[in-house]
Amino acid sequence: MAKMDEATRERVRASAVPALHRVVAWFGFDAGIDYRAPASLTGLRQACPSGVDIYFDNVGGAVRDAVWPLMNLWRRVVVCGQTSEYRRPAAARWMMAAMPTPHWK
Repeated sequence: MAKMDEATRERVRASAVPALHRVVAWFGFDAGIDYRAPASLTGLRQACPSGVDIYFDNVGGAVRDAVWPLMNLWRRVVVCGQTSEYRRPAAARWMMAAMPTPHWK
């Protein structure tokens, strides 16, 4: 649905490079990021040069930590699961609650 807006760029993340290339090609994403490769996370800024407006987070952890500094004002975050957070210290887990300008509905 985001592709209906021509100004929208879409990125996808996956854990296997062949699967990532297939998903980018099949669904027409603008970029793909292998979330298990640290170099990909540092390249996130290149994939999102104007920041992130909508983030669907179903992993948490290093991926979320890499996306957070790129979030634009009035952004939207969908949290579906936080599997990487289950064993993190509580202070790190709940950093999201301390985000500036949270807008919960």
